[in-house]
Amino acid sequence: MLNPEFLSQQTQTLLGAPFEWCFVKGGSVILLDVTDYGGNPGGMYQVADFAMARYLITNSQYQIFLGHPNGFQNHQWWDYSPQAAQWRKDHSRPKPTAFAGADLPRTRASWFDSVAFCNWL
Repeated sequence: MLNPEFLSQQTQTLLGAPFEWCFVKGGSVILLDVTDYGGNPGGMYQVADFAMARYLITNSQYQIFLGHPNGFQNHQWWDYSPQAAQWRKDHSRPKPTAFAGADLPRTRASWFDSVAFCNWL
């Protein structure tokens, strides 16, 4: 496994501060049945180790994705599902954030756009 501090520094170099990865050990999780809402049938699932950002992504950090030549304009980041690809096709421009300010958290990024951002990152 790669060094978490090294990965945090590399990501912060790309996105700017603050950025830090939190690594979470995988294990078993029990999920409720949410098929009535379009979700999974519930039950016991195994979750692999994963990482998540310690801090919310700021407007200025998300803007790097939006302006990067291989960022938002690259449709490959939405190729992880047919629904995501359709979302990207139907939404060629990102919605503006609700709150202007470089250091404020980015808002109005859809779930599909958020996953695309993580794929790019």
